[in-house]
Amino acid sequence: DSEDSSTSKGLVGEVLKLSAETKDVESGVTFTVYNKATGEEVTSIGADVAGDKAEAEWTYHYKHDPENPLKEKPKFYFTVTAAKAKELKSGDVEIGAKIKITVIDEYEEAYSDADYILYRDGGDNIEGTTDSDGKIDQQDLIPGKYTIELKEKE
Repeated sequence: DSEDSSTSKGLVGEVLKLSAETKDVESGVTFTVYNKATGEEVTSIGADVAGDKAEAEWTYHYKHDPENPLKEKPKFYFTVTAAKAKELKSGDVEIGAKIKITVIDEYEEAYSDADYILYRDGGDNIEGTTDSDGKIDQQDLIPGKYTIELKEKE
């Protein structure tokens, strides 16, 4: 298989399927996941070959480090190695996060059209407004620790 330069997207805690075409490979293969920024190995996963394909699963789990919060979404790639075959490298996968919250008042009514600020530990702030159902739905975020501040309605 050739190297792929496209970047896929995934989410924190979401299972990612790693796969490779494995023509003329009879035994198992090893998928090795690397952090693109550091080049460091994250994990190795053994997989069996079925037909002309090998598959494995991997999940990114974010660990908050207050001394070193992420400044961008982490990217990873994997290699596949098998006995008597050249190593193959995947394209990148970028891991993001999302926040979905429903805000209700003390009477359990939707807190609709309320302005809020989403503070990211060590990063930029995002301003928004809850929808008519009191929902906050932020997608494609950098993994990290977030705090939400609701502004008082006037």
